Amino acid sequence: MISFNFPVDPVAKGRPRFSKGRAYTPQKTRDFEKLINTMAKIQYRGEPLKGPLSVVIVFFIKKPRSVKREYPIVRPDIDNFFKSALDSLNGVAFDDDCQVIEINASKKYNDFGGIFIDIKPYLHS
Repeated sequence: MISFNFPVDPVAKGRPRFSKGRAYTPQKTRDFEKLINTMAKIQYRGEPLKGPLSVVIVFFIKKPRSVKREYPIVRPDIDNFFKSALDSLNGVAFDDDCQVIEINASKKYNDFGGIFIDIKPYLHS
């Protein structure tokens, strides 16, 4: 199993932009993915995992002062968060995020932000 703890605010995968007939990823997404990739290389120096994988990922979002509810029912959508996080780990934790066949993702509030990820080989039950 590989565990990562990234003390950064999560960034959702931005929609592709188009210019002169070409698609490109927004700069904010590219910067975030590069940061997570660099931090992942520092935290994990082993070989990328092979085969099907299971991922548990928790996104911690700073709670706005005006929000009274317990759970973060706010944008961005959780699937856009895990797209950018998993894309960032390509070549580090696994060869490609297409290896992830099971995912358990959640958004939670805290005072600091952050991302926690556990990756392990998929074991069917």
